Amino acid sequence: MNALFLHRNARIGGANTYLITVMPELVSRGHRTHLMIGLGPLLPRLRAATESRVRLNPPLDSLSERLVTRTIRRHSIDVVNAHTVNTGRVALRACASRGIPFVQHVHSLVPLDESADVLQGADRVVVMNRSVENWVKQIDGVAEKTFLSRLAVDRDRFSLRGIEPHEGFNVLYCGRLSRRKAAHAQEVVGMLHTLEEQAPGITLTIVGGRSQAHLIRNLGAQANRALGRRAVRITGETLNPAELIAGADVVIGTGYVVLEALATGRHTIGVGIQGMTGLVTRENLSESIEANFGDHDATIHDVTRDVLAAEIVKAYEAWKQSPVLAWGPEVISQEFSARRAANDLEDIFTALLPGG
Repeated sequence: MNALFLHRNARIGGANTYLITVMPELVSRGHRTHLMIGLGPLLPRLRAATESRVRLNPPLDSLSERLVTRTIRRHSIDVVNAHTVNTGRVALRACASRGIPFVQHVHSLVPLDESADVLQGADRVVVMNRSVENWVKQIDGVAEKTFLSRLAVDRDRFSLRGIEPHEGFNVLYCGRLSRRKAAHAQEVVGMLHTLEEQAPGITLTIVGGRSQAHLIRNLGAQANRALGRRAVRITGETLNPAELIAGADVVIGTGYVVLEALATGRHTIGVGIQGMTGLVTRENLSESIEANFGDHDATIHDVTRDVLAAEIVKAYEAWKQSPVLAWGPEVISQEFSARRAANDLEDIFTALLPGG
């Protein structure tokens, strides 16, 4: 089977992490994977994960539609899989002209009015959690062709790791420092001095970039001066968060960040665009997964500084009882393996092909 994947750019994000993890598994099964994508720092890893040459034309306009159509013809593409609504719109037209199936992934709560034409036109729609599944099913004609398939975590990079002996309590915040998401990082920096008594020697590492990174750097410098030590460290974006996660005692984030931290055996706090699911436990794990840890739904919508501080203290107490979460890697291996995700895609794609 020849599959063509489309994405907007090669920037750091969940969709590209998914492609980097799943495509090699498909290739190992004898399938050919092709990729059309724009520029970005993950391009070398995407090249390594893709079986054929990566085409650097971001599929977003009429020229790209012709290029997608040409790629389908030249490489005998059997199915096209898009990972944003805009690339899906290009794929929809190109696939219709060539008479081949089109599968649309939906990674977030996309605007329904802007995505309806693509989701209704797709042969299949793939979502990663129940929140997104329930969201897209509001569009007429989409429910019966929507499939739930979990994210894929690279277990070679993220596996159970012991914790090196250290003083203090290491908190890692990992996520985009955009206008929508940087507020949580800002609150964590601002509360650090109040947590010193409850979590002695607490440190905070913030991983991420985008428009608010400069603001967070300034706040971190102010916090360090107030505390009289380097309690806050800002790293910027990283292509390899595995070592930073392994060095943390608790990881704050959403989506892949939490899943990769659980795979490493770290305590986690789910905080995202929609709010917070809080300290992840065996009891609330399923609910947290379906909400994408606060990015697509939340149990706490008003994430105040006091609420965040309370969750960090809970994480600190849980860490003192058990520094490593033995159940985390087990859950990730069962539900979020590359093999399982590739099985899902293989079944979805094959069913759309002649004789499937």
